[in-house]
Amino acid sequence: MKQQVLKGMSGHGGVRKGAGRPLKKDRKGQPHLARPLIKRTTPIHINWHLNKKLKSINIRTKDFFKLFRLAVKTARKKGLHIIHYSLMDNHIHLIVEAPTNKLLSTALQSFALSLSKLVKNRMNGDIKRLWNDRYFMRLLLSPREVKIALEYVLKNPHKKFKTLTIFDGYSSILAMGKALRKKLFPSLNFKESENLRRRFETMSEEILRPPKSYLLMKALEIS
Repeated sequence: MKQQVLKGMSGHGGVRKGAGRPLKKDRKGQPHLARPLIKRTTPIHINWHLNKKLKSINIRTKDFFKLFRLAVKTARKKGLHIIHYSLMDNHIHLIVEAPTNKLLSTALQSFALSLSKLVKNRMNGDIKRLWNDRYFMRLLLSPREVKIALEYVLKNPHKKFKTLTIFDGYSSILAMGKALRKKLFPSLNFKESENLRRRFETMSEEILRPPKSYLLMKALEIS
């Protein structure tokens, strides 16, 4: 007996116009493509933007940075492993490490949820969604890619906000030794006091972890 075909269907399956979950307005982030596969502990560049409607929130403030630190402290329990970071006006850059996609996803979800709750409480609930749906993610698989990512994450704040001669308080560049910083970023000749370094070292312990991957250990001259 010939198989019946429902009216309006081709009978061959496949993608159909209008099929699938409808797109939500104003929720465009990174496209829903398969994430690159993490096969071992790997350095990763993460770039995550705020919801574009939240124009009144500036990440580069002392209040927001305090919430950022609290959120990182919570997410570390879920495996968040930040090596370096910088906060721009409406997005964050992270250099992280993770051994698997699942662990990375769990850690970043914990961080995003914690920070969203903290910001929402600070704003008395007057916020629905803090982040774009998806973040940019790039595996750093060569010494060149690691160097470019470190330069992009740590040097860009100084270039954009024209602070080439002073320490940027919303990045982790001071976590680098002076000799290594001069080697990687010779144009950044700012001076830091010993008091500033001590305060940063105390704070950085809440956020940063030492690298485990060979590429980052080599780039940061850690034996």
